[in-house]
Amino acid sequence: MKGHQRKIDEYISLKPSRFGLPTQFEWCLVPLDKGYSQHLTIHLSGMGPGADELILNFKEVREVKFSCHGLAAVLLEVRDISDRQLEQVAFEVKDTENAAISLLCSEFSFFVSAVTG
Repeated sequence: MKGHQRKIDEYISLKPSRFGLPTQFEWCLVPLDKGYSQHLTIHLSGMGPGADELILNFKEVREVKFSCHGLAAVLLEVRDISDRQLEQVAFEVKDTENAAISLLCSEFSFFVSAVTG
């Protein structure tokens, strides 16, 4: 659980509120020996011209909910829910700004990319 909280703290240290405009969603099905795993990548643009982009990757995604009416701006909060002992679920992700996105996942990663052009 400490590793999960450390990752969440690193995410919070990026000040994710600086990145609120969804620009791209990538849904991927990864074949497994039995079935498949669902992965989701979300690109969030910074709030000004030439702003950086936050790219979030979520693995083994479940219970995804999108609401189109709130996609103008999002603020994604990540919480450690590993203590609930749900199979292959460690994180809950929710848009706390407009309730436009929510999901459960086993793992997440993120990085900031400089926008060129």
